[in-house]
Amino acid sequence: MEFALWQKQRVNNIVRLVNVDNGENFATYTLDTDGKVKYWEVSIDDEEVISGKPHMLEDDTDIRQKILEVVAQKGPDLRGKSQYVLSVFEGAIHEHGRYILQKFVAFGEIGETYIITLEKEKVVVANLNKQTFSEYAQAYPSPTKFAMEFLAGAIKLKDQQDEVYYTARQVAQKIGMDERKLGVYWRRGTLPFPAKFSGGEEPVWDEEKKKFMGGGTPLWSETQVKKMLEK
Repeated sequence: MEFALWQKQRVNNIVRLVNVDNGENFATYTLDTDGKVKYWEVSIDDEEVISGKPHMLEDDTDIRQKILEVVAQKGPDLRGKSQYVLSVFEGAIHEHGRYILQKFVAFGEIGETYIITLEKEKVVVANLNKQTFSEYAQAYPSPTKFAMEFLAGAIKLKDQQDEVYYTARQVAQKIGMDERKLGVYWRRGTLPFPAKFSGGEEPVWDEEKKKFMGGGTPLWSETQVKKMLEK
């Protein structure tokens, strides 16, 4: 998985993390009437269910990060990758078949925003940032299926082309930290998990040592470095 797609449902205020490989949901959290997170749950391969209740100060963005940390230990690691939230579009007049897809960047700030309209024989996507429209001449049974294919294609490729990456030495120099400490901290989960690794060789979580072991050369995205500088 190259991104995290969260599907927000109005019924019971449930937000689900969708697995882009098979379309199944494997993590959820629920919101109360005030929009505060009241419960979260992660289930990997139906073997183990990890759940919990947030602390009072944890908000929607904090819980998503917490869930991604748990998922990373048992399944796909989506930390440092793009996060999107898909929900029913609710404007002044509710229109059936219209959804909003938003990309979230550092500190929960909204990056790109798309309006997806599922029509009878096609799908229309409006990019609100660029004020452009695109049409896809195919009907989709659900907004989630379309969003997953849309993200796996155009947006994923764009992210890979536009993003700038830094080595551990470069990151350490930028944030004023010893390179060795940087390696220790990210492996223990104190600092952001690298966006990617050379050769695609990702490290493996060692439950006994409580840290990530092995893997290729770590690389952090420019967005991650900016986030570390702001903290």
